Amino acid sequence: MAFYCYQKNVVLLSNSYNYESIDLPDTIYKCSTLITLDLTCCKFDDEFSIDWKFLKTLKLNDIKLHDYIIVNILSGCPALEILEFSEFCGLRHLEINSSNLKRLKFEVYLSYYDDSDDPSLNIIALDIQHLEISEDMYDLKCRLVNVSSAVSAKLNFRMSCTSIAQGASSATCPDEHQVIRKLIQDYLQKLSNVTELTIGTWYAEVPMQFEEMSLSELKCKCLTLDLRITKFYFYGAAILLKASPHVETLNITMTTTLMDPRRCAFELEYLAKEHDIHFLSSFGFSNLKNVKVFSSLKMCLKGNLEWENDDLLKLSEFILKNATVLEKFIIISKRKTCKICSMKCASRYSLRLAEKLVGFSRSSTSSVIICQEGAFSD
Repeated sequence: MAFYCYQKNVVLLSNSYNYESIDLPDTIYKCSTLITLDLTCCKFDDEFSIDWKFLKTLKLNDIKLHDYIIVNILSGCPALEILEFSEFCGLRHLEINSSNLKRLKFEVYLSYYDDSDDPSLNIIALDIQHLEISEDMYDLKCRLVNVSSAVSAKLNFRMSCTSIAQGASSATCPDEHQVIRKLIQDYLQKLSNVTELTIGTWYAEVPMQFEEMSLSELKCKCLTLDLRITKFYFYGAAILLKASPHVETLNITMTTTLMDPRRCAFELEYLAKEHDIHFLSSFGFSNLKNVKVFSSLKMCLKGNLEWENDDLLKLSEFILKNATVLEKFIIISKRKTCKICSMKCASRYSLRLAEKLVGFSRSSTSSVIICQEGAFSD
């Protein structure tokens, strides 16, 4: 493999049919001209040192990591600003001391490559401003030891209890979910000062597990609920909104990601329950000015044209009743015909949702409801 040290932007991945890892070329370790580096299915030498003094962005994909590897990498990348892990395993302790590194992302944990009985990852990143944890983390417990400088965070991941991830007895489910509950509470406490926060569907599910679940007051001004339209949990979303009294802009994105079939007995039980929402009348949105509802590009909404159990409708009605300074409630959908049902189902759904909301009572007399088409294209 030829590699020339004057290159600045490099993407290196295994071309093996079986995605077998390849050894990094020796010359890459001392390539001081690198600005961006994207590595997939690569192996680091056990005794390596690097000189990436100008490197700004590093992406590590499908690589089995060890703590010492990351220590060596960070020591050789003094200018690094963005660090991303995708399809990773093996990492247990990540401590970032560089004031230049501002963005940190984790996406997909490879549990089947990890033989630990209790996989966990402690994260210390005092100067990180943007944190993202996405997709399936399985049973990995990421613990935010210190991320006190974060101003934005995206928590769009899900976890599985050990009865699913490791085949343990279902009798351990309640204890395992208590651990998950405390972990989620700690996340939101450690990130309570961020100004922009994105929360995924799984976070809306977790409060449904417990009748009493207190969350730290969130200071965020822009909140995004990134949720599945087929399982939009009104109860969990309302709890998250209750913890966010400073929100000025609320974005609700709807996708068609299928429900994960791997559900333990504990989860199946609470998902089937009716949840008490009496607390909804006890709080309002004193700062909320703008709401935007986005439909996914490839979403089929034909099955959501019935309104009896539409949680988005319930949540929208609740917002209109309690947002005292609301200015705009915007519903955005694509214009083109759906490839799944051959109808303009997203447009029909959005239009009917807007028509229903116009008829609901509103605490803000100056608010307007807007339905937009063609905001996205295929």
